[in-house]
Amino acid sequence: MPGLIQGDFLSLSRGSGFDLVNLQLYQPGDDVRRIDWNASARSGELQVRLLREDRDLSAWVVADLSASQDGGTGRRNKRSQLIDLCELVVASIAHRGNRIGLWIDDGGTKTPVHLPPRGGRAQQLRIVHQLRTHRAPLPPEPSDLRRLFVQLSAALRRRSLLFLLSDFLGHGQAPADWQSHLAVLARRHDLIAVHLEDPSEWELPAEGPSIVEDAETGEQIWIDGDDAGFRARYAQAVDDERQAVHRALQRSGARYLALRTDHHPLEELVQWLRRPARIRTG
Repeated sequence: MPGLIQGDFLSLSRGSGFDLVNLQLYQPGDDVRRIDWNASARSGELQVRLLREDRDLSAWVVADLSASQDGGTGRRNKRSQLIDLCELVVASIAHRGNRIGLWIDDGGTKTPVHLPPRGGRAQQLRIVHQLRTHRAPLPPEPSDLRRLFVQLSAALRRRSLLFLLSDFLGHGQAPADWQSHLAVLARRHDLIAVHLEDPSEWELPAEGPSIVEDAETGEQIWIDGDDAGFRARYAQAVDDERQAVHRALQRSGARYLALRTDHHPLEELVQWLRRPARIRTG
């Protein structure tokens, strides 16, 4: 994992490093120490070297731990899958001393957990402890993805690697409502959006009348599981929403991984990291 997810990280800015990126004509104000005299002699014009400097990686794990992560009827829920993937990412990034921070959002208007990026084993343990012990507030508060992305854009000034893990279900929000705000994050940072999906939520079981509850609002309604037409309409609505989320993530410019709760997170992440495409699907 460490060899796949990281390497010798290069900064996104150019400076006084050792790796030559390009040569360009000298402009007033350029550092004269970067003049390449050999290239200048060959071309007859002053040429300066553009260099890229090596820097440590600064990374964030942004975890959506709102109440909807606890839903579903399968063996594993989205929260368990999220925590397992986060632990893999944290261990891999911090393996060589790179800094990593944690941002947890649980639907509230305030950020419940905000650990600035640091290196070291103690930071890894703090992040894992927060992920495993954090619970959404009671009564639960609906997710507000648009607010979350605006908060991230305002707070994270230094360009970083962001792992954003969420089911991207915002109460009363269509994907089009938060797509532009996510695109701002993708332009400013190296953003990897991990879409957590639970197949047990895609179809209703044919088990007769029952009560279902919205995990984020607490609203309860009666449904008739024996009604095939109702189950078909539900499945179609869920599929339409999933496709809308997929399109919004891809159009935002973020790198994209879809992770199902019935798939192994390590295997899915390794396969995804080996794919060269800019937009990747799990």
